[in-house]
Amino acid sequence: MNFVINEIYQNLNHADLSVKVNAAVSLIELLFHEIAVNMLKPGLGTIVRIYLKLIDEIDYDQLIVSLKTIVEIYEDDIAPYAYELC
Repeated sequence: MNFVINEIYQNLNHADLSVKVNAAVSLIELLFHEIAVNMLKPGLGTIVRIYLKLIDEIDYDQLIVSLKTIVEIYEDDIAPYAYELC
């Protein structure tokens, strides 16, 4: 599972927009597993910035739903990124 989480996380920075979007949507499915939540917590700021940038680039409702899920899952850790989210 660690390999899958790492690969999807790495693909959030892929040069191809469609790869980034698919990685962003797929990442949410992994966050139903505690190991993924804990593994991705150190990169939360990067993840939030990537999602916000993707949402600015394309109009895709699933990205907004995914970002909302991230905020809910990391509700105790999301405060430092509140300004960016607003």
